[in-house]
Amino acid sequence: MRRAKLARFQSLLQTELPRLEPPIMFGDSIRDLFRSDPACLVGSARKRREDLLDAIVCAVVGWHHWVNGGQESQVVGDRETGFIVVPRTRPV
Repeated sequence: MRRAKLARFQSLLQTELPRLEPPIMFGDSIRDLFRSDPACLVGSARKRREDLLDAIVCAVVGWHHWVNGGQESQVVGDRETGFIVVPRTRPV
């Protein structure tokens, strides 16, 4: 089940990030990453893929926060004890 969820997560990133406004365009290395099936990975190779996908999400959230001047994200915490930036949900 973990492999299937990782593959789904990767697929969602590949299809949804270009739909953001402004869209996220991928370079060759990220396109190559998305072309390979993460469900085939095991052990440290799978962990590396998980970490890369997490890093993509973190970079996109930070970029989105910066591009939108913090208007579409929320900062939880503070500089003294640490914080995280999370996107705000939009009503459906």
